[in-house]
Amino acid sequence: MANAELVKRNNDFLRMDAVEVQEVSELQQTLPKRIRSQVQYQTVHQALGLFVAMRKKITAHYMPFKRSAQDTVKLLRDSEKSDLKPCQSGEQTCQALLQGWEQEREAKAQKELQAAMEKAEQIAQQQRDRQLAQLEAEKAQAPDDTKTVIADVADTLKAQPLPVAYTPVKQPYSRPQGHSSRQSYRAEVVNLKMLVRAVANGHADLQCLQANMTYLNSKARQEKEQLTIPGVAPIKTVKTVITS
Repeated sequence: MANAELVKRNNDFLRMDAVEVQEVSELQQTLPKRIRSQVQYQTVHQALGLFVAMRKKITAHYMPFKRSAQDTVKLLRDSEKSDLKPCQSGEQTCQALLQGWEQEREAKAQKELQAAMEKAEQIAQQQRDRQLAQLEAEKAQAPDDTKTVIADVADTLKAQPLPVAYTPVKQPYSRPQGHSSRQSYRAEVVNLKMLVRAVANGHADLQCLQANMTYLNSKARQEKEQLTIPGVAPIKTVKTVITS
């Protein structure tokens, strides 16, 4: 609150003379809604000259303060950037180290899990083979009227999935309390022409593209009415300029 009050007092100190600003506002109120005579035409020209002169005066009044403020902001930003640099570099190094360790442990855990599953499947298959062999032995010694029943049991057993049982691999690493992993994604344009074609063909939203207005305005100033870029129209604005 104290800082806000200080900023307000400084701002009031830097402001233009209120009387002059009020005079400009009052002058604007005197302008006609439509020019109906040469006298009014000349009067509006005179008012325009006053507005331009006052605009230049106001700009000149604030310029040194703005320049000082911009220099201060730049100094603060440069200082902040310099102070943050070792922190950011340290964070990046830690992130790389942690991700490298986690990826190694996850790869090892995945390999162990795959081995455990293969071993469990092998054990289950061996048990199934023993069961089928036992049924086959019983079938060989069974009377003819029960051979079909034993064969059906064997076929049913073959059709059933293997009862694979394995011990899950433990968490390959544990993070300190308060630390967690968060995924985020960003987009990178790797082929601008393909993106443009996708938008043109309706396979991507128009929002994927943003017109370069700096370039387009520059071309409009150069080519004027001769601007022939598809989808772009030259817009002419006419203003009265005071040179004296």
